[in-house]
Amino acid sequence: MFVAIELKVDAPLDKLQKYKLEKIAISGGIAIIMTPVNFDETLVFLTQIANEAEGIYREHAIIQ
Repeated sequence: MFVAIELKVDAPLDKLQKYKLEKIAISGGIAIIMTPVNFDETLVFLTQIANEAEGIYREHAIIQ
């Protein structure tokens, strides 16, 4: 699992940032644009992703 986070304060994405995030999403990664407005929501989402990844790891771990 690959997660890319673009941190923005109040400026829009430039063309290169948008291009790279689109490529990440197309490749199966998770592309997130994090701003002060969506900070709390993004943090909850990232926590959910981390918890799911930990569960998958534990389920498939050879040594437990």
